[in-house]
Amino acid sequence: MTQLNNDTGPLAEVLHGLQGRAWGSGPVALYVARRENPGVTIQFRWVREFAVKNLLKGDVLFLGLTIKLD
Repeated sequence: MTQLNNDTGPLAEVLHGLQGRAWGSGPVALYVARRENPGVTIQFRWVREFAVKNLLKGDVLFLGLTIKLD
């Protein structure tokens, strides 16, 4: 992730915009309810961040749900 614009607001002005960047990698788990014409897909991602500059550092968890409505 690379932040293109500086942050705004009172705290960001004191900290000179806090423009930052981070790299991350990690596993993805994907579940599809049916192979043909899937109606429900669930995705879980865990991203471990490294080489972080001017951002909070940590692990990021994503959970996604896709439902196909016909």
